[in-house]
Amino acid sequence: MFGTVSTSIKNQFQSIIHFSGLASLLALSACSNNGGPCEWYPQEQVRMDVVKIEPLDDTGEKFEVWLEFNKSILGKENQKLSELRGHDITREFLELNHITTEITFIGNVTELKSGDCEPYYLSFDSGFKTP
Repeated sequence: MFGTVSTSIKNQFQSIIHFSGLASLLALSACSNNGGPCEWYPQEQVRMDVVKIEPLDDTGEKFEVWLEFNKSILGKENQKLSELRGHDITREFLELNHITTEITFIGNVTELKSGDCEPYYLSFDSGFKTP
């Protein structure tokens, strides 16, 4: 009988955890989508030319790589690779990926048409190696 009570309590606990996870997901999607359903333009292939590599510190270990997009909303001004990738650009990252100002990356951008979602999604065709 003790095993049955223990199993019942365990099942109730798991149900609470699953419900909490589902509620969290629903809350997050509601927050990111306040304007109703989002609509997207078709995915578009873009070219990203490395136009500048600048050191960010005196040690020469951190850099910013500036990209020029040939089209999309990202083409309105040069973009920082560190912000697009979400991490610092180090000397080792540059060397591992052979990044110079002669490099052009290819990727895909999907832009927001309507709604209150992220303004774009970007993917790079090249698989970056991380140190």
